[in-house]
Amino acid sequence: MLASLLPLLALSTLSTFTSAAPSTPPPRRRFGISPRQASNSSDVEWSLERGGETGVAAMQIAVVSEDYIVIVDKVERNELRDSRNKPAWSALYDITKDEPRALDMETNSFCAGGSFISNGSMINIGGDPLKLGQDPGHNSNGIQGVRILDGCEGGPCRWVESPGRIRLAVPRWYASVMRLPDGSLLIVGGMTKGGPTGFINALETNQPSFEYYPPRGDGLPIDSKFLEDSLNSNLFPIAFVLPNGLIFMAANNMAMLYDPETNEDRRLPPFPKGVSVTYPRTGTGVLLPLSEENDWKPEVLICGGSSISESLTDPLRIKSTDPASDLCFRMILTNEEIEKGWREEEMPHAWMMPDAVTLPNGKILFINGCSDGVAGYGNVGRRVGNSNCANAVYQGMLYDPAGESSFLNPSAFLPRLADSTLVPAPSGSRFSSDGIPTSNIARGYHSAATLIPDGRIFIAGSNPNEDVSRNMPFATEYRVEYLSPPYLTAPRPTFNDLPAQIEFGSTFELETEISMDAKNVKIALMDLGFITHSVHMNARLVYLPVTVSDDRKTLTVSAPMNGRVYPPGPGFVFVVVDGVPSSGKKVMVGDGSGPEVDEAAIESLLVNTPLIPL
Repeated sequence: MLASLLPLLALSTLSTFTSAAPSTPPPRRRFGISPRQASNSSDVEWSLERGGETGVAAMQIAVVSEDYIVIVDKVERNELRDSRNKPAWSALYDITKDEPRALDMETNSFCAGGSFISNGSMINIGGDPLKLGQDPGHNSNGIQGVRILDGCEGGPCRWVESPGRIRLAVPRWYASVMRLPDGSLLIVGGMTKGGPTGFINALETNQPSFEYYPPRGDGLPIDSKFLEDSLNSNLFPIAFVLPNGLIFMAANNMAMLYDPETNEDRRLPPFPKGVSVTYPRTGTGVLLPLSEENDWKPEVLICGGSSISESLTDPLRIKSTDPASDLCFRMILTNEEIEKGWREEEMPHAWMMPDAVTLPNGKILFINGCSDGVAGYGNVGRRVGNSNCANAVYQGMLYDPAGESSFLNPSAFLPRLADSTLVPAPSGSRFSSDGIPTSNIARGYHSAATLIPDGRIFIAGSNPNEDVSRNMPFATEYRVEYLSPPYLTAPRPTFNDLPAQIEFGSTFELETEISMDAKNVKIALMDLGFITHSVHMNARLVYLPVTVSDDRKTLTVSAPMNGRVYPPGPGFVFVVVDGVPSSGKKVMVGDGSGPEVDEAAIESLLVNTPLIPL
């Protein structure tokens, strides 16, 4: 039994690969909606440049090293061919050469989730049954799939699958995945199959449970009343592990704090104004930076989504032009702040399916998505091509969590004059699109964006289509773009001597040269996340305590205290001086061992849960 899980336990630092040239793309013609023009005249030095082509649609992405991104799609007729000369649905993308290399995959990873585990291996979870008419002739049912990215350290880098032996206990489509403080995974919710309406979850398709990977206890799913109560728009829940060991979770217009040790939850106030924030009324969520300065108090930011009534279960009564939500909600997750409720903040425009990319300086870039409709494809009324949304958002927007207050409620959060008179800030004042270039590529459903170690933002995908579709609005999109923030034009710090591994509670030194004029030095430890469907699973920014030597050449850094502050596994370290980050370097946090394997739990799972036919 243990032998079947050896790939899971292999330590993969994902740092050395070989690449092959991508297949030659066909000539391009641009289709889709005309982009809106940038509404500012700022000379802030952002820049947008075109990269290569991904070869497979970038539904799911994760940075695996300083030079590579793994891309996962669903089974479809992509241009890139795998080793069997069949259409690939996964690729390793070299961001230094802008070239993809196909990776063989066995099971259908359509709308799967994912995460790294504590030994650095990446796990891709769940998926979809084979779709009739899509089969390139070499794939099987992925709805209980567990796919392990293995062998990347000086090897071929491959997906390891054994669907009959290494699998989930139950079917899961649109499930979220998070890495826990012990380096294992908690898998959350999903659907058992496509719903009666095609894309909206329902009682008969809901999977209201959690399970662990590797399995623990009896290996069986754990029922969740929260995932029952949050029907219908409860797919791809937004979830974060908090420094106190609890888990914040949002689904539909509900939120809770979950204790995985006791299987108890504390319900939080619902999101105001009936806003739903998870698929198909998709918003996005961010765990704002953790630091000693804020006493490690967790604060979450939830933005976008839709207030379309949950009673509208007939997709044709939903229109691609129905407005999305323009609201954000913030809450510090302490007893005192929870009692105050959600603080509302208006974005400059409504947003469906935004990606929220945390930068090393603590600011958040919102990008991709639409200003209307819902997520998914081929379902609602007045579709544009196959897209369930009509108007793409072509320009990103920067959010400064520490900027001027713009909360709409309550008044306690607004600044006051000496005579206690309220001084309201303009709504949305933390947001700015100044200087951010406008793209001409519509990035709708199944698009993704992530920070990459050199400090740029990698933008790819958009494919609201059943199969590869090119000559239509919201076509299958392979083109990559890179968005460069202004800090890339400033003198950037550098550093050396980062250990390959940092143990919890330890200290380490970095060699650098910091200007005597520098006022603020931070060490950012970042999990760049596993990104799909506007959910940045496990994305996290922790500012580590740092002392600067008198000669400004040595930084003495304290590692995270424990796996609740930063769950054990891979991360990237950036030195940030007065808001300007260095390039990031990869590090392993913790002792590098894999999560505990309970063979009795695995055997119980295999004996007591059915395997959906492959």
